[in-house]
Amino acid sequence: MRINKNKIIGGIIMLFFISFGSAFSVSAPYMENKELILPLGEETKTLEFVLQNSGGTENINVRVRILEGSEIINITDASNIYTVIPGDKVPVHLKIIIPKEAQIGDLYQVRIGLSTETKSKSGTFGFGTEIEQRFNVTIGEKIQAEGKETNKSLLYIILGLILVISFFIIKKRRK
Repeated sequence: MRINKNKIIGGIIMLFFISFGSAFSVSAPYMENKELILPLGEETKTLEFVLQNSGGTENINVRVRILEGSEIINITDASNIYTVIPGDKVPVHLKIIIPKEAQIGDLYQVRIGLSTETKSKSGTFGFGTEIEQRFNVTIGEKIQAEGKETNKSLLYIILGLILVISFFIIKKRRK
């Protein structure tokens, strides 16, 4: 019976300490295969990452750093430290500027570090978390959507079939 009491007390203590944790997360814009393809004529592109604090009871401070790719991407907000209130969402605005010497096929690797800053007293040990977002920026050409042309040709085929069928029906009724 003593083992069961220890397990129960341990479980209660764990539940107590879980409430001190934070559920810091980052939402990134959708990029298929973590690749952003930018046409050569488009010189700038804005991105928005969203910081969230879904758990815990205290505000968290998140520092955003460009770890790789600073030659093409920068943070457009006034500060790179964001305070995220529990249950709140805070946007991080980034801007990609394609270099003038860029050519089709050029690839730039981007790595963004988002780390929580802990407030620890002098002589104490603090824990923080860091989330890395990685993606590639590829300079390419605008891809023409072939689906619209296919839909138009399919529409013409269907209209042609309707005309031919209606022609035969009208001709048959006249006889």
